[in-house]
Amino acid sequence: MTYTFTGDGTEVDDFTNSEPLVGVYDGETLIWVERGVATSHVHANGSSATETGVPTQLTTAVYIGGVLVTRPAIASKPVTFAYPCTATTLRIQNPNGGTSLTFARG
Repeated sequence: MTYTFTGDGTEVDDFTNSEPLVGVYDGETLIWVERGVATSHVHANGSSATETGVPTQLTTAVYIGGVLVTRPAIASKPVTFAYPCTATTLRIQNPNGGTSLTFARG
């Protein structure tokens, strides 16, 4: 997956060539595959950011034990999140206590 940000706040999330997420669920191999491109806009105010965009449907499939179990609907929607940063890292924190992402300058 590739995230691209531009100076005007446009974010493009490209899942075209992303590797599947692989894990274990209830003792079985779980494989989550997403394909497509989602575009949104990010407005930052110094301590938090709001991401909005046109709802984008990504092609998604979930397999457990090699069997297709669902094609969940994944769509973008407005979200506000905190983004504490240092000179070399950026952390995007889910306001509801869910998953957070940390980016490091390479």
